[in-house]
Amino acid sequence: MKCVLTRMTLAMLVTLPAGCADLKVNLQYTPEARIESLTTTDIPVTIFRFADARGDEGDKNVYRVGGVYSGYGMRLAKILSPTPWPDALIRDLGAAFTKRGVKTILVEDRQYQKGSAVTTPLVLTEDIRNFSTENCWAGYLAHVGGIVRVYDQSGTLLF
Repeated sequence: MKCVLTRMTLAMLVTLPAGCADLKVNLQYTPEARIESLTTTDIPVTIFRFADARGDEGDKNVYRVGGVYSGYGMRLAKILSPTPWPDALIRDLGAAFTKRGVKTILVEDRQYQKGSAVTTPLVLTEDIRNFSTENCWAGYLAHVGGIVRVYDQSGTLLF
């Protein structure tokens, strides 16, 4: 048993220094060609910056979008985006709505607060609780979770 533990410890010590570099990835959204336009609506929407509500998952770092992990669950590297992911998220949401024919106004520099001046009938905003992509021995995983709210122009919660 002692020999097995010593080999495992040695293997982990040798592997960790070689794999501790942070990895940079580009977050990119490409709308699918087969997305149909929503021609039945001409209601524009304002999309505000989403809050980063990931807690400790993102190490309080808006550039962190995941990690590379060993088979033992030890993080070997952080996966970082070159720009803060809330910036990419709002631009990609805008692109997705535009592809569907919905006019959007993006407010990238601040989060929505009731009473914020908006010129569209609808406001889309809230927070992301979980945003991560992982590379483990089992393969690649990705997960996004959050709360999305739709308000009317006066700040009344609709959905």
